[in-house]
Amino acid sequence: LASLCNHQLVSDLEISFFCKNYWLMVEIKI
Repeated sequence: LASLCNHQLVSDLEISFFCKNYWLMVEIKI
């Protein structure tokens, strides 16, 4: 799924929302 978030071509709101939360979780872990 992380690779999916790296693709700027993805414009689906649900996916973009998930990606934002995913990167926030990554930042929190770091």
